[in-house]
Amino acid sequence: MASKPASLADDDFINSLYREIAADQTVRSTISIIQFTDLHVDLEYLVGSNNECDNVLCCRLEDGMATDPAKAAGPYGFPGVCDVPVSVLDKMTVKVNELAPDTLFWTGDVAPHDQWNYSQEYVENYQSFLFNYMQENLNEWTTFPLEGNHDFGLVINSQDFD
Repeated sequence: MASKPASLADDDFINSLYREIAADQTVRSTISIIQFTDLHVDLEYLVGSNNECDNVLCCRLEDGMATDPAKAAGPYGFPGVCDVPVSVLDKMTVKVNELAPDTLFWTGDVAPHDQWNYSQEYVENYQSFLFNYMQENLNEWTTFPLEGNHDFGLVINSQDFD
């Protein structure tokens, strides 16, 4: 491994493990996992609205409707300046159910990038939305929820260990 630092040049621990695993012909069970992370669902996303605006986040009614089709928010989002519309979540759900994983990891960051609106209630509303959505559409799969950096901080703390 040419990319190993000089201090690890003689450390063959990981490569030895891989050689040992490759030599063992025992059948190993595997699991399939799907991770939902950084969805940043925007419940205010509006198809046809301007995808250019003076905010960090565009594609909402407050940004006006686009007169130029190239600047219109599409049915499945617009990369870079818009967060995820529910239609993307719907497509993801179809694919997850098709793949039939053993488990799901939901690793936070549900709320959109409109931090100026963040409050405990605001972020919890988005988490509740996704929780209810997953319960309704993905309830066959064991799900492990974890918090993301947009789910807690100085202003909010949606983690409740009680």
